[in-house]
Amino acid sequence: LVLLRSFPAQADLSGSTVPPTAVLNLVGGREEYSLGEHVEILQDPSRQLTITDVASAEWKDKFVPSRQQVPANGYTDSAVWVRCQLVNPTAESSEWVVQLGWRPRRVAFFRSSNNGAFVERQAGRHVPLSQWEIPNRFPSFRLSLPPHGNQTFYLQIISSGTNIHLPLSLYSISVFAGRGSTDSLVWGLFFGVLLFATGYLLLMYFFLRDKSYAYLAAMAGAYCLYRVTVDGWSSVYLWPHLVQPHLVARDLALLAIYVFGILFSQAFLETCQHVPLLHRAMTVSILVYGLVSVVDLIFPILGAFFKP
Repeated sequence: LVLLRSFPAQADLSGSTVPPTAVLNLVGGREEYSLGEHVEILQDPSRQLTITDVASAEWKDKFVPSRQQVPANGYTDSAVWVRCQLVNPTAESSEWVVQLGWRPRRVAFFRSSNNGAFVERQAGRHVPLSQWEIPNRFPSFRLSLPPHGNQTFYLQIISSGTNIHLPLSLYSISVFAGRGSTDSLVWGLFFGVLLFATGYLLLMYFFLRDKSYAYLAAMAGAYCLYRVTVDGWSSVYLWPHLVQPHLVARDLALLAIYVFGILFSQAFLETCQHVPLLHRAMTVSILVYGLVSVVDLIFPILGAFFKP
């Protein structure tokens, strides 16, 4: 029943320090681009490099061109820098949105301003949505291209303990708005089905008094909460000004999925009567997993509370 769904640096072309391999020439009339094969990547194990460092001549040749539509850096604690240059060959200025279709812990976006200095915008799971430039479930940033000009942007991605991948896209304002509406509609239908299933299972429990229905309903509800948090909808609609409730709700949802999944298995298979040894082992696993999860929740909260 549980439904799985994993559903600016240089203003002058002649003065650009970006090699031609990282340049994307926009085409008039086209409003959507995949940037994966038009970016260059630099890993910073020290996490000490700044935008001034990576934009300098000293580091310009240390970026590695991507050959993948969705560049993947695997599990790494390094800060990952991304560089991309866009060229507008038309006689009109244009407005775009750069979107990273994944939610890392923290991502910083750098574009150059009119005076040549870099403007920084931040997003990510550990940044309140109210501080994002565009309130979207994925990190999204505005980018302006002057007529017959170019713009180079940089991204710094930090996300320890996760598989860093870079599904980067460039959208016109109209396409970005349309995709957002479609995305909301599809996910709304998905959550509607989950909530309907949860309500139906609870109704079955009240009529039949079979605990397996209650456990399954709780597991479906917990999975719904997990998807709401991990896919960013809780940041959009529930806690746009906070980070900690989103992280706590995600971890509690995972704990609930495991606990109620085990309880459902015990009730449905009647392991207490048929396989008592397995029943005890499953109960112990609930206690161990619950203890580990609670400790894992408490220490980050205490660390954030007592942070100097």
